Amino acid sequence: MDEPRQYAEDVQELVQLLHENKTLDDFRDAFSVQLHLQEFAGRATFQVHEQGTQIFRRGQTGKTFCLVMEGQLRAVDLSGKEPRLLGYLPVGSFVGEGAMLGKQMRSATVEVVIRAKLAWFTEADWDWLISKNSRLRVYFENLATRRNAQASIDFPGRQWDEVVVASTKRNIVAYLATLFLPIVLLILPVLLWLVAFIFDPDFLSNISAGLLVLITVPFLFVAMVLAVFNYFDWKNDDFIVTTKRVVHIERFLFFGEQREDAPLTRIQDVTLLSDLFDYIFDSDTLKITTAGVGVIVFDHVRQAEHIQRTIFQERKRAMARVTAADTAVLRQKLANQIEVVDQVEQNVMAVAESEATLTKQPTTRHYAPIIDYFIPRIKEVNNTKDGTVITWRKHYYVLLVDIALPILALLISLYLFLASLVLWLPPFGPAVAWSVHLLLGIAIGASYFWYLVRYDDWSKDVYMLTDSRIIDIEAAAFRIRRSRREGTFDNIQSVYSEISNLFYKLINLGDVIIETAGSEETFTFEKVFDPASVREEVFNRWAIYQQKQKEAMRDATNQQVMDAVTEYHNLTHQPSP
Repeated sequence: MDEPRQYAEDVQELVQLLHENKTLDDFRDAFSVQLHLQEFAGRATFQVHEQGTQIFRRGQTGKTFCLVMEGQLRAVDLSGKEPRLLGYLPVGSFVGEGAMLGKQMRSATVEVVIRAKLAWFTEADWDWLISKNSRLRVYFENLATRRNAQASIDFPGRQWDEVVVASTKRNIVAYLATLFLPIVLLILPVLLWLVAFIFDPDFLSNISAGLLVLITVPFLFVAMVLAVFNYFDWKNDDFIVTTKRVVHIERFLFFGEQREDAPLTRIQDVTLLSDLFDYIFDSDTLKITTAGVGVIVFDHVRQAEHIQRTIFQERKRAMARVTAADTAVLRQKLANQIEVVDQVEQNVMAVAESEATLTKQPTTRHYAPIIDYFIPRIKEVNNTKDGTVITWRKHYYVLLVDIALPILALLISLYLFLASLVLWLPPFGPAVAWSVHLLLGIAIGASYFWYLVRYDDWSKDVYMLTDSRIIDIEAAAFRIRRSRREGTFDNIQSVYSEISNLFYKLINLGDVIIETAGSEETFTFEKVFDPASVREEVFNRWAIYQQKQKEAMRDATNQQVMDAVTEYHNLTHQPSP
């Protein structure tokens, strides 16, 4: 195809993008005459940039800007010791406008993540564009402000390779639903006085005003406290969508928080649900179905449709980056094979974000075996040359319930034994038969043995996690009976956690359910402490295992390609007979 014809097609493609891309709605509105869009497109030059190309570098003078027509770019801050993601720039994004506004130096490095086609404009094109309408400068100023603000949004647990693209809170309808009990408490004293008045019309005249106030005020006080508590509990939860995942942070006032998150690449469906109150108060519930994390619910949130669109949009972009990452590996291998590695530009960050990251945990300190046995640990970490093994036991509350009666029996029998030796302590008199001492001594031994049975039964029930397996060991005391069930990460289908009631929420006790394929469908880590963190640990190891499996398959496919390239090279370079 000749260059003039190609250029005309590129211009037409850019015009279509300017007219149809929703990202550019505000840009189109800022033009006073739509014909200027055609003229603007005609001033562009077009280039295709390969993955890894740095189109802008931090510290350069800003003399050009561009518009993304295909592919995906990424802005990175390299001013610190480690690179920091500032944001992704998809199709329809202007790039470099910040430096053009004040004729400043570039504040970030912009690199190509997915092979990109860009429409380039010069400083003269910028001056022409801004002269057409003063609203265009305002548009670009607002664009730069929004991007800077977005890059600086933070939340607890934010990772360095993600940027918040959308966040919301619960609608007021969710708070109103919590006011049922406070309203009942306000109405209750009125109903009581009304019933009393019906049965005795002189009741109110016979009761003193002070007593009336004394009885009514506690109801009012409790209702007010509940209403205020529910308000802050309603307001402090977050629903967040980043370039990497969706996050639900549920904070319990005075009692900590729970977190649910899922990588965008694992989201399967997002369903919009609403009821009558949602319709009245303009809110909806988002049900996010995922592979591996179960279902995450954004209940009664504002701007639910916008959040839904954002999730689908960011998932599509994240999956494109995963595909581009595989291409980058193959490209690197080919460059090595044909010895042109120096000519291939490298991204300053990984092309695609990792689904999971593991934090190195210190090995649990151990003592002598007998001392270790009587230290009730609910979590143990052992780092070996073959990997990390984490062992969980049931919550301390479960242990306390199991040993409460044996401890009580031991304390009572011990007290009675001492009381029988010291005659002035009740319930014993001045003389105690030796048989009583013997029976009480036996009671002490039996109580202690009862305690050991309960403690050993709690200690022997463990849940273990390695780099490739999950293990559920259920044993009776002193290993009278023992079952060991193991499953590999290949069979896991989903991982989620549950807390069944308010008391368990207060003490952070719950179950972690690991659904697997096969005849026995689930592993359940029952009544563990902080089930959210246990779920996250299981999910992270499962995700990393799957990623390694995927990379192994990719490398095998790439090797086949490399072998074909090698054979082609050998055949084409053989000397002629």
